[in-house]
This record gives sequence, structure tokens and C-alpha cells, in this order.
Amino acid sequence: PFLILGISSYNKASNTIEQEVTKTGTLLLQFIRDESSSYFTQMEATAKVLSRTRYIYEAMDILADFAYDTSNEFWIVCEPVINAIALDAVKEYNFAYLFITTPRGDVVYSTDSRIAGANLLSRDYIKQALDGLIAWSPLFYSDIINENCMVLAVPIFSNGDSGEITGTLALVLKGVEIESVFSKFAAYLGESVDSYLIDSQGLLLTNTRVGEYTQDAALNISIQSEAVDTLSAPI
Repeated sequence: PFLILGISSYNKASNTIEQEVTKTGTLLLQFIRDESSSYFTQMEATAKVLSRTRYIYEAMDILADFAYDTSNEFWIVCEPVINAIALDAVKEYNFAYLFITTPRGDVVYSTDSRIAGANLLSRDYIKQALDGLIAWSPLFYSDIINENCMVLAVPIFSNGDSGEITGTLALVLKGVEIESVFSKFAAYLGESVDSYLIDSQGLLLTNTRVGEYTQDAALNISIQSEAVDTLSAPI
């Protein structure tokens, strides 16, 4: 009887512990989902606020009136104001850079002069923004900033939040910033716990927090394991 009672008590305790661990894991997962979603939602809200800033959308209205000729005197007067707004945003959120395009995809303004004048109409995120959508690029390696990044593009409307689309405003987010959003969650589970993003093929989208893939692994190394197979299946 004592043995049976002991086993019964152990089973009950084990089930209780398992339920609590599962409950804790579920709550943590929900927390991670909420926090990561909050980061991307904040970036989208920031992009929309910038595109609806009066000095930006009215400058694009003026530029449209001049067939997007950046040599006209009105645009030349507006550009320093746009530059001040853009540089403040880049500094506050640690963006790689910010740029503005015409409906033809021509970059008419950028905080990084290396892409000024480039045509980005072939980019899906620009096409989608010109269709009136909030658009994200995949994570990719940029030869301009020499690191991984993502681009968020939104439309610029002639009346701020309505009217004709006169261009797009795009934010270039550094890969290390995105990586930090997810790596910090592992701290809640202990110093030895790892965290990283993968795609459906197991390709690392961020560096790992611990181990051999903490540097230069994102977009270069694929991880093959039972855990990756399980996690990547729903992607």
C-alpha cells in the first residue's frame, strides 16, 4: 500500500509539474509572440507617421506637380526639412537608413546618399507600397551597409492618409536590431538557452545566442536537426 501510495503521489506530483512547465512555456511563448509582434507593429506605425508628416507628403505633392524633377526650387527648399525629420528618426530607432521613392521607383531622397537616384521599382516591397499596402522585404544581405537587413515600405498619400499615392517611404532595419528582439527572450529561460530565427529550410535568419553560430551565421548557415524539422514544418 505504501508503494502504491508513493507511486500515486509521484504521478500526481509529476503531472502537476508537467502541467506547470507546459503552462509556463505556453505563457512565455505567448509573451514572445506579443513582444515580437509589438516590435514590428511599432515599426509599421513609425513608418506611417513619417509618411503622413505634413512636410513629407506636401513636399511629394509639390514634386509630383513638377513631374518629379528634383531640381525645382520648391523641392530644394523642402529637402533640408525632410532631411532633419529623417535623420532624427534614423537616430532614434537606429535604422540603417531611410529613403523616399517616386511612383516610378526612383529614389529622390535618402539618408544614405549611396542609393540616391537608384530605381527600385523591381523590388516587391516598393510595388506593394505603391498598391497602398504596408510591405516588408525578406531578410537579405545589403552590399550598401554590409550587413543583413529588412526593408519596410509604406505609401505616401497626397493628403497624408488619403488621396493619390505620390511615392513611398521606406525604412531599412538592421539585422542586428531584429536579432536582438528575439535573442533577449532567451534570457527569461536562463543563460544557457539559445534563440534564433530559421526559415522553412532551416536557414538561420539570425545568429544564435550561444554556441558556434553567434557570428556571421545568419543567411549563411543551415541547421539540420529533429527540432528544426519539427519547428520548420508549419512555416
